[in-house]
Amino acid sequence: MKKLTLTAGLIASMLSANAQDTSCTYFTGKNVYEFDYYTQFADKKHYLLGGFPSNDKLGKYKRTNKHILVITNFLGNNPKRRFRGKEFNERFVERIGLKGIQEKYNKPVLVKVKSRLHDAPSYEIDKKYVSDVLSQFDIQGEVVFDVEDDNKLICDSVCVVGAASTMMYKPIQKGIPTVMIKGSGWSDFFGDFPGILDWDKELIIKELERQEVEGKDVKYLEYIIHGSSDYTSTEKYVNHIKRLV
Repeated sequence: MKKLTLTAGLIASMLSANAQDTSCTYFTGKNVYEFDYYTQFADKKHYLLGGFPSNDKLGKYKRTNKHILVITNFLGNNPKRRFRGKEFNERFVERIGLKGIQEKYNKPVLVKVKSRLHDAPSYEIDKKYVSDVLSQFDIQGEVVFDVEDDNKLICDSVCVVGAASTMMYKPIQKGIPTVMIKGSGWSDFFGDFPGILDWDKELIIKELERQEVEGKDVKYLEYIIHGSSDYTSTEKYVNHIKRLV
């Protein structure tokens, strides 16, 4: 690979890449450089050498344990939904034992719905759909869509359960008990994280309790993204690039 000049544009292009795609294309003048920053920049002790800059800000937040956070991917009322069979609906809530989770923690449930613009019903329809599902199980809860500060949303959570997404890495970084349901979203990024489970009520409760006792898994975090256990992934990534270019 040709030697690259370290610039803000190069670093930004690498830091903003999709978590599941480690390829990078960098344009400078008439020159185009293509490379895979995992195979060429990563230390083999880690899955990714580098992370999400917004995640590094998590270190400034304190945990408050205000609510049980449920992160959704698709809702059951979306005709264009994918991951069918694991979308958020009555069956999902029953199979994960959300009512039991609420009884365990004695906290309100907050359901985070993913904004999908043109491929989903309106916000009000989705909000009513989720509220109706919760009410069927006598679950006290609210619904949110886009939030101004998702780091605060995460850190206000006593536990997080739901579909696999890059947002789910944040509670893991904070040591917040986290469970993702197999087949509900893309989970390859999380490697062998033990909180990726089939929807079994007893297994989910046991895993949440295990994480409560054992706390943050530093070894796992440092393997997935170097520096993510102490919120220094961007700093470590940039320093590593400096040594290479």
